[in-house]
Amino acid sequence: MLRRRPVGAVLKAHIVSLNSDDENVSGPVRSDDPSIMEVSALTTSDDWAFIGRRVGRTRVVVLVDGSAVMVLDALVTEQAP
Repeated sequence: MLRRRPVGAVLKAHIVSLNSDDENVSGPVRSDDPSIMEVSALTTSDDWAFIGRRVGRTRVVVLVDGSAVMVLDALVTEQAP
């Protein structure tokens, strides 16, 4: 599970998918609901930003050749007072 992130928080992750020959086969990373958790590619290879947009739960999917290779639960919470 992605750690809980409050609304407005940004988390950066370096995500690499490897095949059985240890070759990089990375693909896109998508949020099932970008209105809750936005996912944006950064300028460096395989780096992604996760931005909490509104309170809720969604899933973040890592794709390779159009197929999901990993699915993560994402929880966006209220900001602490």
